This record gives sequence, structure tokens and C-alpha cells, in this order.
Amino acid sequence: MTTFDDDTSPEARERFERELASIGHGHPGRTQMVRDSLRRLADGAGGAELQEAAREILAGRIGIRRALTGEIYGRTLSDGLRRFQEHYERLSPEERRKLYAAGREHYQRLGEEER
Repeated sequence: MTTFDDDTSPEARERFERELASIGHGHPGRTQMVRDSLRRLADGAGGAELQEAAREILAGRIGIRRALTGEIYGRTLSDGLRRFQEHYERLSPEERRKLYAAGREHYQRLGEEER
């Protein structure tokens, strides 16, 4: 479960969970992948700016969609997505297949854990 600040309102917590479920299209595995990704970013995996954005999202102080489109974090998040896209494009077809297979396997495991 997500760790909220002690002063996070129940409404903010509920709004976050609804938004997360919406982004995951109601699929528990997808929802968990988004939650896990936010936690990794909050732990610093994407640098200081993404860490701050993820912490704000996980604390319920800003919504995921608002963070993506807002002036404060939008550019940082867009830059991170662009860097990933550039990295992905540099991968060989074999590396892409392996990455896809690993992601699919992880996604399937998450779905099985929910059953």
C-alpha cells in the first residue's frame, strides 16, 4: 500500500487510489506496476527532480495526471520519458525482445499474485 503523510486527508488518499486504478485500467497488475514505479522514483531511481515529483504524488499532494501536465513536474517527467524512449531506440532488436519478455513476465506475475 502507498505510504501517505500523517496529515494527508482521507479524500486525497481516496482520490489517489481512484486515479491509480484508472491509470491501470482496473487491472491490479498494471496498477501495481505504476505504484511500484512511483516508489522507485521516490527512492531516487530517476534523479532528484523525479524523486520529488514521485514523493508529492505518493503523499497525495498532487495527482498523477496533474504532475504530468503541470508546469512544475511536467517538464521533468516528460524529459524522463524522452530519455527512456531514446534509450529504447538505441537497443538492438534482440535487447528489445528481451526487455519486452521480462516486462511481460513481470506483468503476468503481478496478475497471478492478485488471484
